[in-house]
Amino acid sequence: ATRLLAEHSAAVRHLVWTTAILAILVLPFASVLVPAVPVRALAPVPIVLTIYGGDAPNSLSPVDWSTWITRLWLFGSALLGSRILMALARILRLSWRTERSSLGQAFVQRSGLRRGIEVRIGGGVLVPTTWGVLRPVILLPADARGWTPERLDVALAHELGHIRRFDWLTQLLAQVACALYWFHPLAWFAERQLRHERELACDDGVLTRGIRGSVANVVSRLESI
Repeated sequence: ATRLLAEHSAAVRHLVWTTAILAILVLPFASVLVPAVPVRALAPVPIVLTIYGGDAPNSLSPVDWSTWITRLWLFGSALLGSRILMALARILRLSWRTERSSLGQAFVQRSGLRRGIEVRIGGGVLVPTTWGVLRPVILLPADARGWTPERLDVALAHELGHIRRFDWLTQLLAQVACALYWFHPLAWFAERQLRHERELACDDGVLTRGIRGSVANVVSRLESI
């Protein structure tokens, strides 16, 4: 679908990948809720195994592969799930070390978003970052105090693009999908494409505000560090 939408905006392709991520998360619940289609049972085929040469000295118990596969899946999911929790703890700790700032609040208010967006600065933040859903937080590095108004507007416009599309939530769901389907390479591919289209969509949003492309590219490179 995204190949067919190559001429459309990155926001449209991002929506396609978001839908795919949500679909694979809902799939296990759908398989439980949807009634099973009755299938006519086939007659069992008896298998006779004859051992020649006397009695076997030791009887070998069959290997329960389903149990081992389930344990392996649980181990991988738990490992990746713990990584998600550590990332959440890291962003919370980083946010607590910052201080609330009025920098760029006028620009944020002009965006028209009504979710109580808070701008915080310092605390070891290296690049502009956004997190949160109901009350999003924009984290700016300490040297943002010395940025030109145009560069600050570019950074805030980029982060507001993330907030407008709930990118923090969709990326979190993508990480959860990868934790559940860690064995499936297409899940990782979908997460990577979602991240790529997300950044392109934010850059497009900056450009539609009439900000020069050269400055927007600077912020895009900062986000890629």
